[in-house]
Amino acid sequence: MTKQYDSKAEAEAAPLFERYGCIRCDSFLPATFLDKEGAEFRAKADFYHPATGIYIEYKSAVLNSTTTKRTAANKLESQRRYRGGTLAKIDELKYSWSHSAYKQGLVQEELGPDNFIIIFKDAIAGPDMDRYLKRGIVAITLKSLPTWLAYQQLSRKGLAVGFKLIGDSPLTYNREHQAYV
Repeated sequence: MTKQYDSKAEAEAAPLFERYGCIRCDSFLPATFLDKEGAEFRAKADFYHPATGIYIEYKSAVLNSTTTKRTAANKLESQRRYRGGTLAKIDELKYSWSHSAYKQGLVQEELGPDNFIIIFKDAIAGPDMDRYLKRGIVAITLKSLPTWLAYQQLSRKGLAVGFKLIGDSPLTYNREHQAYV
């Protein structure tokens, strides 16, 4: 495990993750995955919580709707040509496979949300979270991290506990404010 971060957002959030016992994860997850075209891929989480064995994917922006590695590569190459050989940060967010809701959903489906959780920096707008729900993605915000970890630690010790912020699922939606928390 090193302290090399893939983004400015990860570096900025690292002290908070460290405060709750998380460390930077720089190794691949313990599985190989396939996209919907059958293309194999490996995945790395951003952080790891050794006390629970939970891998954490941290995102500071909404996930894109790219559905395959090939599509992501084609879209990024098209943007690179359009921009004269370089990519803008927005291109990565909009088209990269690493920022794909489909990819994150595949990883979480394989490992389970108790072993791989997606954590957003801030509350995500309702329509975006509705899209994630349809994909089967369980996500929380950074503000919910201490509660989520406490829930995981207690439930892994066999205690009958639940994780519920608002509504009926761990992925909660506050319709009044139109954002997930």
